[in-house]
Amino acid sequence: MERRSIVTQRYSPEDPREWLNRAHSNILRARAVQPGVYLEDLCFDAQQAAEKAIKALLIAREVDFPYVHDIAELLTLLEKAGQIIPQPVREAERLTRFAVFTRYPYFQEAVSPQEHQEAVAVADEVVRWAEGLIQKGNSSTITRKPSTIDYSQGTPMPKFKVVITDLGYPTYKYEEEQLKPVGAELVLTNCRTEDEVAAAIRDADGVIVRLAPCTAKAINATTRCKVIARYGVGVDNVDLAAATAKGICVANVPDYCWDEVSEHALALIFSCARKTVRHDRLVRKGEWDIGSRDPIYRMAGKTLGLLGFGNIA
Repeated sequence: MERRSIVTQRYSPEDPREWLNRAHSNILRARAVQPGVYLEDLCFDAQQAAEKAIKALLIAREVDFPYVHDIAELLTLLEKAGQIIPQPVREAERLTRFAVFTRYPYFQEAVSPQEHQEAVAVADEVVRWAEGLIQKGNSSTITRKPSTIDYSQGTPMPKFKVVITDLGYPTYKYEEEQLKPVGAELVLTNCRTEDEVAAAIRDADGVIVRLAPCTAKAINATTRCKVIARYGVGVDNVDLAAATAKGICVANVPDYCWDEVSEHALALIFSCARKTVRHDRLVRKGEWDIGSRDPIYRMAGKTLGLLGFGNIA
């Protein structure tokens, strides 16, 4: 069957009307609650609707913008261009989280029906606001001019894509802060297999891997990757030969968790000396016989021996 768009008319990517069309499309999808659909995904569409509507207005105002999902940053650009931002529109800043965190498994709690309804309402407000301003300014025929930004003066370069292959931390704000100055988009995925990794990093410029298998198959699937960085000291799950063959740099974090491992080792030493775990289990069983835990010696004056000296020791 031939696939046809239900959009009445398409415009060029430089035309704000095309961005508004996409915003309206996202709003329609955001409202499509039905069995089997995650509310998180619908909230992502709500965020996208608001983001695209704001970018439509930026294009109409001939304002260059970075390729980011941060609605607060986009609204700031509008303010700098002289646009007053009403409070109901500013509420859309809280939609940014739906573009990054909530659309991936195992990362945050499920979105509630009320959160979904509020997200759609805020996005709809932004779309109507942006569309009204564009129509009022008769800027529907304005197209975006070629960028005149001088990137040699430290202005963020156009879009790069950096993919995190698997999750394990409560926030990725530090990664975002480091990547934002170069205009890079951070994409969070939660891959388990090499096929999932291959699909996720295919068009990535950079890859950050934790435990996911970054095998030769996954690496060979990339089309423009320049660097693979791993959270941690070892790179056992990255095929170095395959990366080298494709001219991809592989980086690690040589001092990853040195302090944390040292502190944990000391905690275990003290726990062994004081028999803390055994005490805890006996107390939970209701046993309070002091003699059953003897002997316990004080550590003062004792000599501590360490085996297995490495970087941390």
